[in-house]
Amino acid sequence: FILWAVARSVLAVQESLREIPSSVELALALTGSNLDRKGWYAAQLVRQHNVTLFPDGVPEKLSFRIREVYAFLQGYASCLTSLKSKGDLTSGRRLLVVDVGRYTVDLCLVSSCTLSSHTTLNLGTNELLPSVISKLREAGVQADKLAVERALVSGDALRSLTSDPVDVREVALSVARPYFDRISRHVVNFVAGAPLDGILLCGGGSRILESLFRESYHVPVTIPDSPVFANVDGMSSFLTMMESR
Repeated sequence: FILWAVARSVLAVQESLREIPSSVELALALTGSNLDRKGWYAAQLVRQHNVTLFPDGVPEKLSFRIREVYAFLQGYASCLTSLKSKGDLTSGRRLLVVDVGRYTVDLCLVSSCTLSSHTTLNLGTNELLPSVISKLREAGVQADKLAVERALVSGDALRSLTSDPVDVREVALSVARPYFDRISRHVVNFVAGAPLDGILLCGGGSRILESLFRESYHVPVTIPDSPVFANVDGMSSFLTMMESR
């Protein structure tokens, strides 16, 4: 799957160029909760690749070399995004990164821009979905799980059979307190009383929990402009920095 995604990106870049280069070399950045697994992926990816894609039913043969792979813990790359856009938030300070994903929540403590500790919770937004779907049905919205997940990330409203469109994030917030409390208990244990200068929220569930974090923690709470892609943006910034050296 990783190789397929890389190949699709190579194809998109080549299609945007007037002249296709004779050779393509890439540096990749991977992120996730399990760095050992990412290290295994890296060992498989660093070499020459010959791939055939069928974007329009017509085979496209691609050849590219992956020369190096960098691995980041989930959530930490978001700090690089934050540094780029709001450098005063993390430079020389202690920051808690909360990455709220579909299946997991990753907590990272970053001190002076250096990762000091990390943990992964099996408390992704899928834990919240049954309550959201039940509440939507009460409001006359008959939507499947995938449609609700998409609306939570995009902020789009879902149409009701009996009333005006329903704001899915507002519905999620109305039932999110027990879910937030479970995350918050882990945060308290994870931070272990250490003072925080700020919280960086990212991931698809960040907008749902933003107000609850602001109410519960008396420190600045920041969300990147594109929280769903915060890790990707951070890794892109890192690769750009490495290429400019």
